[in-house]
Amino acid sequence: MHDDPVWFDDPEDASAPRRGSRRAVVLAIAAIPWVLVAALVLLPDRTVDPAGGTPTPAAVADPSAEAGTPAVQSSDPAPITPPPPTEDRVGADVDADVDTGIRPPEGDAGATQPDIGPKLSTRDSLAAVATVVARAWLTGVSPHLDVPGLTPTDPSSYAEHVVVEAIDQHDPHLAVVTVLAVLLREEAEGLRVDTRRVAVPLAITDGRVHPADEPWWLPSPDLRSGDLPSEPQTDPAWFEAAVTGLEDVGLEDVEVTALERTDRWPWRAHVAARTADGQSIDGPVWLRWNGQGFEVAGYVPTATEPPDPPTDDEQEVDP
Repeated sequence: MHDDPVWFDDPEDASAPRRGSRRAVVLAIAAIPWVLVAALVLLPDRTVDPAGGTPTPAAVADPSAEAGTPAVQSSDPAPITPPPPTEDRVGADVDADVDTGIRPPEGDAGATQPDIGPKLSTRDSLAAVATVVARAWLTGVSPHLDVPGLTPTDPSSYAEHVVVEAIDQHDPHLAVVTVLAVLLREEAEGLRVDTRRVAVPLAITDGRVHPADEPWWLPSPDLRSGDLPSEPQTDPAWFEAAVTGLEDVGLEDVEVTALERTDRWPWRAHVAARTADGQSIDGPVWLRWNGQGFEVAGYVPTATEPPDPPTDDEQEVDP
């Protein structure tokens, strides 16, 4: 018998030194754990032990796998769940290229706000508030619009129509709005219609427009018609052109009884006609000569069709 264990003997060469054989076996046994670790790391499909152990290959984790049968590995990698934030990570610097989803609150410097919807200008607010204030000041009949600090100027008047004429503003916080109004008044003979001009003082405080004082009267507008010097025309060609221009806007049964050329741009045609919906015209109509025909002043087409594209023959070729 030998003093050493039998399994350390080399059956092929008993005379060879035994120290090298022992060292090889020891190294092989020590390398086994590292081979297992490398296999676990390099395998693409791994399952995680629910108890928190080391990931194991799917083939090993499947107890139903038969011996000698190759393990079927999934092509989809296991989902990766980011770790929850810890106290060490809270407040840590974040790479500028990473979108964290955090947006600055509204009103912060540098934040770009979208431009959505109409914006109300200061002049729009002045005009709107002046209209309401003037109506409250000019209307005394019931029901009355109460505005604090304002007393109706006439208990028998009613502001039938109010329109802004001008805005006089020499200070960013004060303005006076000129308003034209059509008033109805109750008198012994019945209702009377007047036109008046009113000044409405307003103030602007922290972006809010509000009355600054009671309105006051201004000189009433002069609505008398002015004289427009003109010269009568007798050439039948002008009459025919005037009729054509009136028919072009949709007037029917057109008859031009007189035609005058003023010292300005308008031509005055005395017209008898009717509109398509039956309204009668019997009086002067201003016309504008455009060099090729007459146009009815004040008429704006409701819709215009784009011109037809030129044909190949009409297109000009630049040599």
